[in-house]
Amino acid sequence: MEDVAPLVAVRPMKAGDIFRVAGIEREAFGRPGAGAELEKELQLPQSRPCVATVAGAVVGYLIYWQVTDEFQLLDIAVAREFRCRGVAGQMLDYLVVEADTLLDAAIHLEVAARNSSALRLYTSRGFVEVGVRENYYGPGENAFLLSRRAR
Repeated sequence: MEDVAPLVAVRPMKAGDIFRVAGIEREAFGRPGAGAELEKELQLPQSRPCVATVAGAVVGYLIYWQVTDEFQLLDIAVAREFRCRGVAGQMLDYLVVEADTLLDAAIHLEVAARNSSALRLYTSRGFVEVGVRENYYGPGENAFLLSRRAR
């Protein structure tokens, strides 16, 4: 795989994307049964599931909830063969633009304290640590709470 950043398009997730997105989720997080959860996300009024595509193929996904002017990033993942090529950053930029269109909106998320690459991505987009959830991902696996206000 070449190191050139691919041209990524972000669009709303459709039912036909679930099989591919579930595969990316299993690969990234080891979550079995992801398809049923993804189907539920498509039905929730506050949920905004999106996919990242390269040349029409789904290579990543982003799920966030929007309730008035608050955004909660739930999941972001990229297929293994497209990692470290800017796809996650482009999806996060999509979310930031969505939030920035609302005055005084905020985006919140949890990230594993040990996930240094994700922390670098989030801080590069203006997220700051606002708290810690101890043992959030299991014993000794803390999560940092990050937040970003609209600009």
